[in-house]
Amino acid sequence: MCVDYDTRVAKHCREPTAEEVNNKMQANFCDHFKPREGAYVAPNTAEQSKARSELEGLFGKGGGPKPADPPPATTDPARAELDKLFGKK
Repeated sequence: MCVDYDTRVAKHCREPTAEEVNNKMQANFCDHFKPREGAYVAPNTAEQSKARSELEGLFGKGGGPKPADPPPATTDPARAELDKLFGKK
């Protein structure tokens, strides 16, 4: 992402006084770093908006119970489902 990064030169940097970065996959620090134009490409916001609206439709916007939802049952809902599955009343 740096304007001086070049794999064809020694240490992969055109700046002669820069220290060599051995592991380029981890975070590192360089005094000579200058971001290259076009290095960052913004994500597709239309695709993100569509996915977010689908999730909100599925789970509800607030994430919590909706006001129209009935109050939670005093009995264990998992137990009630189990009883319903096996025909117990």
